[in-house]
Amino acid sequence: MAEAYDKQPWPRREQTDGYTSAPGETGIAVEHLSGLSGAEVRVNGRLIQELDKGMNFIPLPPGEHYVGVTGLGFRVSNHSVVPVTEGRTTYVYYRSPLIRDTSGMLGPQPRMHAGAVLAYALWTLLGVWIVAFLVFAYSR
Repeated sequence: MAEAYDKQPWPRREQTDGYTSAPGETGIAVEHLSGLSGAEVRVNGRLIQELDKGMNFIPLPPGEHYVGVTGLGFRVSNHSVVPVTEGRTTYVYYRSPLIRDTSGMLGPQPRMHAGAVLAYALWTLLGVWIVAFLVFAYSR
């Protein structure tokens, strides 16, 4: 049974400090999961690139790197120390904030938005108000 497991067709991932990595180019793969805007990435304090939605690869030398991500148009940024191993890609997940001046989520696993319940409640309330206004306006 162990032989079948060792011959798996997908790359085996390792976990380091909660971050998973797989054989590949040396660096980090930041997945921008969702959000209303883009984001910018700083590594060790230096602006590296703007993130597109989806997976974004950033080549980095081996070692621990201080990674910060800020949603465009937002003032609050998220930071994490990410380990990078030679010959491996470390996976990092970022989710933009839903409400201005709240932080997004940056870390080793995808997580729900910060303030998601409040944002969904406000959007629902706004939608109900707009529908009620339109019904009232056109019922005359």
